[in-house]
Amino acid sequence: MITPPKRPPLPALTSLRFFAAADVVVFHGISPEIQNTYLHGLAAAGYQAVTFFFMLSGFILTYVYNGRLEKEYLNVPTREFWRARIARILPAYFLGLAIALPHMLYSTFISKMDSVQALIVSLVLVPLLVQAWWPPAAMAWNPPAWSLSVECFFYFSFPMLARTIAQLSRSSFLLLAFALVVVVAAIREAIPLPTNDFSNSLEWNFKLFFPVFHLPQFIFGMALGRVYLFNSASSDRVHAAMLSAGAVGVIVMFGTRSILPIWMQNDAALALLYGLVIFGGAQAGAPFKVLVFPLLTLLGEASYALYIIHLPIAWWWNWLTRGLFLPRFVSFFLYFLIVTVLSIFIYRWVERPARRWILGHREHQAV
Repeated sequence: MITPPKRPPLPALTSLRFFAAADVVVFHGISPEIQNTYLHGLAAAGYQAVTFFFMLSGFILTYVYNGRLEKEYLNVPTREFWRARIARILPAYFLGLAIALPHMLYSTFISKMDSVQALIVSLVLVPLLVQAWWPPAAMAWNPPAWSLSVECFFYFSFPMLARTIAQLSRSSFLLLAFALVVVVAAIREAIPLPTNDFSNSLEWNFKLFFPVFHLPQFIFGMALGRVYLFNSASSDRVHAAMLSAGAVGVIVMFGTRSILPIWMQNDAALALLYGLVIFGGAQAGAPFKVLVFPLLTLLGEASYALYIIHLPIAWWWNWLTRGLFLPRFVSFFLYFLIVTVLSIFIYRWVERPARRWILGHREHQAV
């Protein structure tokens, strides 16, 4: 077996994960109440942070698991790679399901908002992480879990993808990957939707959540990872400029989304901006020293738990505070603080111990 190379961590990218996860929490928690048009646009676009996670996943997996040479497509056995991925996602994933289970049972048997048939489908598909493949169940049980269903598809595909792209040059693969993003984005935009309320339609769920539609974003992240690994190193200033340009572009896009034409908001445009953020953030250096502060990197490490538990905790929070009549923004601030602290606790006392138990001495692989 090829000895895995010892590559330095990328703490700035870890910290950036927290901001993406926080945007998702704001999107689900408070975005409809924000009156300012620009801030509302930023909050309402929080769901698009998932694209950042998908691209970052491709980038980080390539950075960690590619061998010392480009042709060494995987530096650990495939089985060990999958084991590391399972150790990374399952502990917090199933904890999130456990926290959300009472809400799902209440919705089925008390409020009657969901059918028993939907409950059975959820109990079968969601624990197996395949719910995104069946549009009616994509948002079942714990809605953010749909993206982990997609991530599992990426993890299953990664060894084969890495082997295939190892035969391509960096520049060719980067161009092909972005072309794939553009083509699939056009296909998604062409999917017709019902003329009435389509927000919960099968067509809408298929368009938003079907795993194959998100694979190009992951592959583009892989392409950026290969360029970062094997191109000549750029200066910290160049990376800082890329991070700045990408971050400003994302903020402007989200904040002005109500007036931007639709073609400027699709996955292709977003992938370019997120690509600048990820590639730049990998080596931003002194200009973004704040991104390597220990507290911020800890929040980044805990961001997965924050993402996967925030809606189940929100359901409990709304139930526990229903008689307090707290101002909406005060309630959200307290909720955000609580769910953030809980995510740190879960990272330290659930995720890491479970990971050590699953992997033993191979813990370093579960990035």
